[in-house]
Amino acid sequence: MPIYSYNTKSGDKLYRVSYRDPNHIQLTKRGFRRRQPRLLPVRPWPSPPRRPSPSPSSIR
Repeated sequence: MPIYSYNTKSGDKLYRVSYRDPNHIQLTKRGFRRRQPRLLPVRPWPSPPRRPSPSPSSIR
């Protein structure tokens, strides 16, 4: 994916933007390092249901 960089008025900080994901801007000081887009934190277990599940004692 093509990448372009530009300098900001605040200083010579390089921002790297990809055409595929324009919202993803990475601040790099030296060179371009390949970095995966930030993924959502993956929980090892599924989130508990919102409504309270029936207790095992009530299921008989």
